[in-house]
Amino acid sequence: METNLTAEKLIYYQLSGYTLYSLPKYRQDASGILVGVSNSLSVEFKIVKDMGNSEDKSETVKVNVWKQGNNFAIYAIYSPPNNKPDFTSLYVTRKTILIGDFNAHSPKWGYKDTNTAGKEMEDLLNTSVLELLHNDTSIHIPSFQWS
Repeated sequence: METNLTAEKLIYYQLSGYTLYSLPKYRQDASGILVGVSNSLSVEFKIVKDMGNSEDKSETVKVNVWKQGNNFAIYAIYSPPNNKPDFTSLYVTRKTILIGDFNAHSPKWGYKDTNTAGKEMEDLLNTSVLELLHNDTSIHIPSFQWS
């Protein structure tokens, strides 16, 4: 997954064996989502929410992936800094995966503080079957930086 892409920049992201799906960058804001999916998978791509004019400035795409008769819903989300994401458009089951840049702070995943997006993410985790795969005890890769 990659964000902040214009249609012109897509030529730099051609990956052999993958099909690329995108939500184009919205105006001048850091936005847009690019998802690459292996050609060996059956896929349905859907734009759930773009930045638009709503109070919630997050963007969401959904990739339904089928493998060996199993369907997985993967939501890729970009929530800009200082945003209050609204997760009500997500349909979460035990075969749902959320990935993205949430700009969400919470001690549950290593921050010293909790911001608005972090509180919304905590609420989502506490009211659904989702499980946090990265937390404050996970191994940190030195070159990786939380936003």
